[in-house]
Amino acid sequence: MSLSNSKTMISDYSLNMLKPGRNEAGIVFLSGGSALAEVSEHLSKWQIPSVHLITPFDSGGSSMPLRSAFDMPAVGDIRNRILSLARIDRVGAALPELCALRLDKSLPEYVLRNQLKELASGRQAVMLRLEDERRIQVMHWLSAFIKHMPDDFSLKGASLGNLLIVGAYLALGRDLYAAVEEISELLQVEGAVLPVVDNVLHLAARLSDGRVIVGQHLITGKETPSPELPIKEVYLTPAWPGGDATPRIAHPEIRPEVSRLLKSASCICYPMGSFYSSLVANLLPGGVGAAISQAQCYKVYVPNAASDPEASSLSVDEQVAELLHYLRLDAGSDIPAGRLITHVFYDSGAEYHGGINVERIQAMGVEVASVDLLYSGYSKIHFEPYLFLHALAELISLKD
Repeated sequence: MSLSNSKTMISDYSLNMLKPGRNEAGIVFLSGGSALAEVSEHLSKWQIPSVHLITPFDSGGSSMPLRSAFDMPAVGDIRNRILSLARIDRVGAALPELCALRLDKSLPEYVLRNQLKELASGRQAVMLRLEDERRIQVMHWLSAFIKHMPDDFSLKGASLGNLLIVGAYLALGRDLYAAVEEISELLQVEGAVLPVVDNVLHLAARLSDGRVIVGQHLITGKETPSPELPIKEVYLTPAWPGGDATPRIAHPEIRPEVSRLLKSASCICYPMGSFYSSLVANLLPGGVGAAISQAQCYKVYVPNAASDPEASSLSVDEQVAELLHYLRLDAGSDIPAGRLITHVFYDSGAEYHGGINVERIQAMGVEVASVDLLYSGYSKIHFEPYLFLHALAELISLKD
């Protein structure tokens, strides 16, 4: 299958196709990382509602200190997606800029604590730029964070956006869905951002030699060297990194609201990003695969054209097989592939790691569409959101 391509500004027709129809949730993106940031910014700018299910299992960066201190899910990827979808035309730039700030790593802790208290008092210049209603809400959530902050908690390099979400989470009875909804409303997010589940869990990977590693940061290859051996299985566990050598498997279930959004999607997209920690991790909670199988829409996988340490041993067709495996763990082993993944989008001008066997993917029951996704006018090949969204719009337009 081949879709037509457009290297120009996206048309009004395509914009209309991307908007959800009656009783539709819109496009649902199953993505936990920053790979979809540019796409999200364009959707917000064009005022196209979309749904973003985010994995809260990160164990690296500034997420782990917060998770350890408050025994909670990770919020960093949620913060990033909220900021990408914020309606700047409605809220102005001051609040998103505040949420993107980080406290200085080089300053002593007592200075950072005083700075945070000054922010919570509403007296700092960056706070005075906010409208009164938003400033009062930010003050409330920062104050909630300060009230619950352990004496030994380090604020070095802390993201103010993360602290706001955690403050709202604590103020709202440790309800992550409510906290994310409140922050999204504050920033006038176009669409919806939700954690796929709100359980306190970590991502575990079983390697080809049988060893199990726990912690997303050990899998991604971003903060530590990526595993030397191929990943054979990933699962969720209540065990923390550095703990049990044989961590037990957790089986969290998605909320009815998450299931409803998946079932009513106008399109479901498995987008580019870290294969296991961003994409497959979203498929692990119970109910995801079943809901996707019941959705009456196209379901598109967009593999990475750039290098992904997590999937370095997998060709694109092997990635498709992996996705079907994890989806069928919940949906049922007899569910046809076309009810789980209808299309693979790939750019014929890209060199995919491990190659792409189109015939093998088609033999699985999945269509393959050659579309323009990349733009080479930069110093390196660049993923182009316009092209990607145009291709999605054209596919959606083919729906009966």
